[in-house]
Amino acid sequence: MIERCRAILHVDGIQSSNHDQRMVAEIFLYSKLYRLLQRVSTDRRAIGTEDGGELQLWREQWDYLFRTSILVRIRLWVDEDGHQYIEIGYYFAHLMLRAQALKLLEESGGGGRQTPVDGSPAPRTPTDFSSHEAKKSHMSAISQLSTQILNRARRVEVAEIRV
Repeated sequence: MIERCRAILHVDGIQSSNHDQRMVAEIFLYSKLYRLLQRVSTDRRAIGTEDGGELQLWREQWDYLFRTSILVRIRLWVDEDGHQYIEIGYYFAHLMLRAQALKLLEESGGGGRQTPVDGSPAPRTPTDFSSHEAKKSHMSAISQLSTQILNRARRVEVAEIRV
């Protein structure tokens, strides 16, 4: 059903706008994100395996929407700008996958070592170290992705917001 959305980009006699193309791209992005989140939720082995995977393939397919023309950059033609929106969606998808992976690490006991009755710290196992490193990696990525999203959101001008 979602594949039919692409048809709007190829209607005879009508040139699809940059906005139309971005809307279709975002539909495909969020559909892919939904499927990835479902897979991670049902198969914990999929945690953290997305880097360079399906989202990267989506990015390659829609890469032309991430670039702006020279005319847009020098502000002679603002009408077809909007690459920030597609970038925000892309980084948000990665952020959601990282957040889900972090949540699953916490739920799988990677963050809940029991303290012995005598109050001394529990001995750390190799699994604790790898889990700790994985959490640290996800937290770092979430921080970087959040910064990327905020930086792009700052570039959105009020005139570009469409209702």
